[in-house]
Amino acid sequence: MFPPGVITRELGPVGNVEAETVGILMEHEVNFDEFSSEVLACLPQDNAPWVITDDELAKRRDVRGLRVFSIDPPTARDLDDALHIER
Repeated sequence: MFPPGVITRELGPVGNVEAETVGILMEHEVNFDEFSSEVLACLPQDNAPWVITDDELAKRRDVRGLRVFSIDPPTARDLDDALHIER
């Protein structure tokens, strides 16, 4: 009558933004692990460690403090479509 299940991870209390976010990511099978050393090794090495220069940052709008989500499909060759939401 009841399907068997196993608790594999406690996310946190209901209503906690971080726990709810992790739950949504897990439900939709979105990998949110830190980048592996293998992935980081794919970055250009001529500018290692990779940084945005002050000159380049002055030309851009800094959105690093916002929650921005890519909406590009998994097969995308560039990540240029995204959404951001604020309360």
